[in-house]
Amino acid sequence: GSTASLSSGGQATFVVSLPSTPHRLTAVFTPTNSQAFTSSTSPEVLLFIGRAGTSMEIVSRLYPSLTGQAVGFTATVTGAGPTPTGIVQFADGLQSLGSWSLIGGRASVTATFATAGVHEIFATYSGDGRNSEASARFVQRVERVMDTLSLKLGESGQPVTLIATLAPQAPAG
Repeated sequence: GSTASLSSGGQATFVVSLPSTPHRLTAVFTPTNSQAFTSSTSPEVLLFIGRAGTSMEIVSRLYPSLTGQAVGFTATVTGAGPTPTGIVQFADGLQSLGSWSLIGGRASVTATFATAGVHEIFATYSGDGRNSEASARFVQRVERVMDTLSLKLGESGQPVTLIATLAPQAPAG
């Protein structure tokens, strides 16, 4: 730590260079005259220099999904500083899915995919006064609905009736 002498007004001042990270600071008073004064320590103060580094993760609530199904995605932003606040922008490739406010460091969006294949979901956080920007990518696999077609003959001895039924079937796996 650093030391400074007390002025006649009871204040100590010193200048120090600190790196851009959070710092926990306390002040400790050690009297030169222990007969007149007692030692004391201030409560801890958390000091942020610059913006704290952040990271982001995206999770899908349904993986894989089928075409036409609503899929929820949640982006979680964490950092070394206070809980991040602000906006997260979501996109499916270059198509915007919207912007959502962080609540408790999380933002969620729901998307429905019309096409099968791989969809790259991107989330971008622009930072706030104390947390730096972050981004994440999640690859969502969307499978097409498999159809089964069945054919059934009507009852024996009756005129022939064919009944065809088309039913969607989720793919295995």
